[in-house]
Amino acid sequence: MPIKSLRLLVVVSVALCLVPAGAHFFELPNKMSLSMAEYMTVQKIYAGAGWSFFGIAIVAALLLLLTHTFMIRVDRTAYVLSLTAFLCIAATQVIFWMFTYPMNVCEQQLDRHTGRLRDGAATMGIFARR
Repeated sequence: MPIKSLRLLVVVSVALCLVPAGAHFFELPNKMSLSMAEYMTVQKIYAGAGWSFFGIAIVAALLLLLTHTFMIRVDRTAYVLSLTAFLCIAATQVIFWMFTYPMNVCEQQLDRHTGRLRDGAATMGIFARR
């Protein structure tokens, strides 16, 4: 694969990686003004399957960047910049899988248990009225 074609694919895949990060960044000021209940409701929009497709772009970007880094290693400046980009995207994945994903799982479990408690309390209220 010619290096110019690889560069184009790297730029496109990295740009696709920035879409979800940009969406979160630009939405942050609006989310900060929400109450806890409103915030938890809004967060449910990210539970859809569409967001998981960005994982394909992230894996593609990492693989393409690594390939580019290997192919461009003779040019020191390009090599350092390409390696830095690879390490930055890899670091975002480390942060996501170590901190964000476990919190999302806890939040989903909390929602399930809260729903069960709410249903149980409603059932007890029905029985108490009789």
